[in-house]
Formats: sequence, C-alpha cells, structure tokens
Amino acid sequence: MSQPTNHIAAGGGLILRQHRRRGLQVLICYRRRYDDWSLPKGKLDPGEGILGAALREVEEETGFRCAPIAHHGKVEYTVKSGTEKVVDYWTMEPISGSFEPNNEIQRVKWLTIDDAVEALSYKHDRKLVRSVSPTWAEDHPVAYFVRHANAGDRASYEGTDDTRRPLSVRGWAQVEGITKLLRHRGITRLITSPYVRCFETLLPLSEKLGVAIEPHPALAEEASYLEVVKLVDEVRGDRVALCSHGNIIPAALQHLERTGTQMVDPFDCKKGSIWVATTPEGEQTQARYVPPSA
Repeated sequence: MSQPTNHIAAGGGLILRQHRRRGLQVLICYRRRYDDWSLPKGKLDPGEGILGAALREVEEETGFRCAPIAHHGKVEYTVKSGTEKVVDYWTMEPISGSFEPNNEIQRVKWLTIDDAVEALSYKHDRKLVRSVSPTWAEDHPVAYFVRHANAGDRASYEGTDDTRRPLSVRGWAQVEGITKLLRHRGITRLITSPYVRCFETLLPLSEKLGVAIEPHPALAEEASYLEVVKLVDEVRGDRVALCSHGNIIPAALQHLERTGTQMVDPFDCKKGSIWVATTPEGEQTQARYVPPSA
C-alpha cells in the first residue's frame, strides 16, 4: 500500500461481530478529550508495520485483542499542524479481552451498522462503516481450529473405548469460554472429530447457533496428514469451527502455514484453545492463538 511522503502513518480497526439477533455490529469509542465517537486507531511506533500498529492500538484503546480479517480502506486528512495523516483500517474480530475505561477511551458501544453511522462524529468514519457489507461475515471466511476441552487423563479413564471419554469439570468450564467467544462469529458449519470429547466441546455452541455438528473422520485422532489437508482445503470459503485433537490441530496449522498463512502468535495448542485463521483464497492470511479460558 503506497503512502504519501511526509505524512503521519497510523493504523486502525473496525471491530466487528455477527450478533445472532441484532445482526452485524461494530464497536465505536467515546473520547472525552474530544467529546467524540470514533473508531480506534493510532500512530506507528518506530520500526512498526501498519497492521501491527493497528492491532496494538486497538488492543491498547479498547482492551480487545483482535484477529485481522481484511484491509478495509484508508482515510487521509490534514491535522492541525498542517501535516497529512493517513490511517489504514482493517476489519477485525475480537478474540480475547474486555473494555476498561482508560486515558484514551472512556466508553465503547456495540452498534448496528446503521446506528453506528448515525452515532459517529466524523464523516470519514461514517463512510468507512457504511461501506461494510451486510454480508461481511459470509464474504470473509474464517476457520476456528478448536482443540477439544479438558477430558481428564487418558491413563486414568476407566472405560475401554477412549473415543467415548467425556469432558471433565474443567473441560466444561473451558467450553463456556469457547461458546462465548464463537457465538457471534457468523459460523455456519461445525465439524468435529467423532470422539465424544470433541462433540461435547462444540455441543453448547451448536445449540446456541442452531447449527448441526458434522462428525468427520479427517479430524479423528488417527487421521492422516493428507486427510487433514483435504478437509482444510475443502472448508476454505466457509465460516467454520473445527474441533479436534492435539496432533491434528498442529497438522492443519502446518498446512496453512505452508500455503501462506502467517502465524502471528507463537505456536501453542493447549486443550480448550482456539486458533483463528482467515482463509480467503488468493489473499495474505493470518492466524492468531486464543488460550483456554479455564
């Protein structure tokens, strides 16, 4: 993305979620210092890239750690000093965190696109938000790779068929966090290993969304790498959650990385964790790690 010379470079975010009843919503921020409602943004630190700055500033201002989905456009305007400021914006989804009032931002609101356009103080922000398509979630596929929640210890399981081992008390606590995180994502498919612990991990989400769970052998613990790769490629283009095991999730992520996905966070794969991976064909994609909630 080319930028004018002698300008102030900044990055910002349109933080979006797909609410089941209210539809697509965007987060807007109130700044008491300016008495305005705006989108979160900020200037680059020395040596920082624009997307990195956008993610950092969004987290610092709103408390939400986000996964970038797509570059959404840029805004150019002149500040009081007479210098031109150029802000690149990305659409983003929150993956962890919560808002706490701070020096920059005192309040936030989740609003529908139309309500946000009415509430925002600046024409350039209103134009950006107005340009978000009502079918944004469908237009920007995301895969959520979920490692099944805690199911106790394999060695201490008293049953004879390990595929039937259920979630533990801690596992069900982790499921609450998984369900809360994924319920406003516009997910249209839930695919899981046939193992009980994987099915149970997505069961409350299935009930919340009204989306049936699809058991798939390519997510089973004994699946081959080629089977995993085939499934991952098949679901590109979908908003999908896939629940599997500690050997299968890394295989899926390895395939994504080999085909161009940037792993933003250091690799980890704890039980109850999620990797959020954007998967549009032909675009630079990214994946971020969400640790287990319990």
